[in-house]
Amino acid sequence: MAFRHALDAVPGPVYLECATDIVGQSFIDEDKVNYPENYRADFVSFGDPELIEKAADMLISAKSPAMVIGNGSRYGTQYGESIAELANYLKIPVMAQTNVRGLFADENTNPLFRLGGAVLMADVVLLISATNDFRLNKLEPPLFRPDVKTIQVNPAITEIGFNKGADLGIVGSAGAVVKQILDTVKSKTAEQKDLTWINQAAEADQMFRMEWITGNTSDELPMNPGRCAAEVAKFLASEGKDWTVICDGGDSAQWMIQAVTASRPGQIVSYGPLGTIGLGAGFTIGAWCATGKPVLYFTGDGSFGFHAMEFDSFVRHGVPVVCVISNDSAWGMIKHSEEFFHKEEVKEGHIATELSYMRRYDKMPLMWDGFGELVTKPEDIIPAIKRGFESGRPSIINVEVDMVNCCPITKFFGAMFDAQNKRCY
Repeated sequence: MAFRHALDAVPGPVYLECATDIVGQSFIDEDKVNYPENYRADFVSFGDPELIEKAADMLISAKSPAMVIGNGSRYGTQYGESIAELANYLKIPVMAQTNVRGLFADENTNPLFRLGGAVLMADVVLLISATNDFRLNKLEPPLFRPDVKTIQVNPAITEIGFNKGADLGIVGSAGAVVKQILDTVKSKTAEQKDLTWINQAAEADQMFRMEWITGNTSDELPMNPGRCAAEVAKFLASEGKDWTVICDGGDSAQWMIQAVTASRPGQIVSYGPLGTIGLGAGFTIGAWCATGKPVLYFTGDGSFGFHAMEFDSFVRHGVPVVCVISNDSAWGMIKHSEEFFHKEEVKEGHIATELSYMRRYDKMPLMWDGFGELVTKPEDIIPAIKRGFESGRPSIINVEVDMVNCCPITKFFGAMFDAQNKRCY
């Protein structure tokens, strides 16, 4: 019954409690146990054909279409190959949310899946199993055009029109509905060959990423946290292409998410909209159990402290993990947010978000004969990661970064706060 509810059309968590008189029984005659068979439906949900026709027409007539793939699409992967095929057929740039990057296309071989910033200029956006919350700025400017038209595809009818009305809403599974749209598009028009919009999309994406790039390439010391993430991404691109990347922390996670690319499903893992920082250690164990692949666990210093002793679990179970701590000696995202939201209180010292000094987390591996290293220069990050992995033990690379530069997402929300007359957006 638990699995039937957890894996219905809109998957979700289930709480199952077993009574103590059941749990406490020492022996059950297996002949008397009823093992359920065929206890849940194996199905995909297709969209209304009339609405599919309208969606195809909207995409065909669009001058600058874009696609947003939401995290919920990982529960609708049947016919999932149609998503990349539709993007390629109509030359649609794609923004994929963190936990589904690499699920429908390799970002290293399909450049359309690295042009998410194109949503800034899109006139029609196809949203696939995406929740229209603050992460999409509720489909409002400046992330989207004021006149943008939306096609919302979701297995949950309550997600259609959430926070902003849908110009067209289709209830159905991600891959199944997109297959219908693709088939209809192919019956109506030839493959798009004109690259004018894609070239414009690349410019829009470059504009979207400009502040990220500035941080990634900074040579200032103490190190910009964006440069720390960029150096780790360089290692992954050259020597850790198949590693799983766990992104934890506030600003630190966002810097890493933008710096790294995904070539396979589940390669990049981070938390959801509630910002549940500190889960990186548990995600690391889960990722390794699921794939058996090495893990790059990237985290901020504050988030690292939540479950630091899970390194004991890493050691006992032989988890091949290198943990890179972007250490700004502060609760970084909170610090910068408070500077936007409560400037006077911060100035007067009423809000404490800074630590007294940089914690030497790199000394922790001494407890398990592991490898730890303090890094203060960008050029030392990759060699330190290599030494950590080659040690054969869970390792910690403690990177000193500044507490001045925040990620563009934090700046964005700060600007939105100011624009809303001091009301938190």
